[in-house]
Amino acid sequence: MFISFVICTYNRASSLRETLESLFQQDFGDTGRYEVLVVNNNSTDETHEIVEKFAQKYPEVFRHVFEAKQGISAARNRALHSAIGDVIAFTDDDVDFDPNWASEIIRFAEQYKFDAAGGRIQPTFPKKIPKWLSDNLDLLSGPYVIHDYGEGIKGYDESMNPLVGANMIINKNSLQEIGGFNESLVIGEDTQCFLDMRQKGKKIYYCGKAKVFHKTDPGRMSLSYLGKWYERSGAYYVKSGQENTDSFKFIFGVPRYLFRQSFLCWLKAIPSYFFDRSAFVPIWIQISHIRGLKKAYRELKGH
Repeated sequence: MFISFVICTYNRASSLRETLESLFQQDFGDTGRYEVLVVNNNSTDETHEIVEKFAQKYPEVFRHVFEAKQGISAARNRALHSAIGDVIAFTDDDVDFDPNWASEIIRFAEQYKFDAAGGRIQPTFPKKIPKWLSDNLDLLSGPYVIHDYGEGIKGYDESMNPLVGANMIINKNSLQEIGGFNESLVIGEDTQCFLDMRQKGKKIYYCGKAKVFHKTDPGRMSLSYLGKWYERSGAYYVKSGQENTDSFKFIFGVPRYLFRQSFLCWLKAIPSYFFDRSAFVPIWIQISHIRGLKKAYRELKGH
């Protein structure tokens, strides 16, 4: 079993350095059974200089490749084509690792016959976070990258969210069978990978012992960031074809029902924004999601 530990990165040189320093504190076992591969997704900062330093420091196990086409899907597909491993363990350039992350992935890969697996992800926040965020953390696993179903190993069921790119383990052949990641998506490529695999009856597990800590940038702790994230999520929902539009009636390229939903949401949103920000958050999620749906439908219909 040979495992490729992969990080795709774009213009996060400082964070990438910290992530790689954390990664190389892991116990990978014998050299010759793993590699660390960084995909530089057309970065314009000091990313190249940083990965060169790690290549010089760990020449036997560290490689880096360049992907000019912008987008996380294109970067991950570059990793798919470049990785040596039978198994690819994807993670992000803004995480820290539990000391046993790599060894738990190796142990899981050796003991289970699998097509894909999702690891445990816990957020790391600055010391002070807004009350509206802490009160709604159970709703915000997407924008704040939380994937935590305990420490066990089990198959995914309908109550669990799909794989998350910050900590996912994929059999290389299985990923090739579904055609890799969908490069038309700017968000949700990991979710789509999960759905494609599940549709084909692939074996997908949750491996809670393989744990990472996802760092939350202070700039993301705003309602503006939240709105943009859920707008992109709404657009993904349309572009991935998850909605049956056969019975819809359209106005200017937008399903008519969305205008009514948007109006009702805004009626509830205005008073809660001024008097109860925590109650406002679920409504803001709906409004932003609808905005993304509308935008994607207009593009789809040529409006």
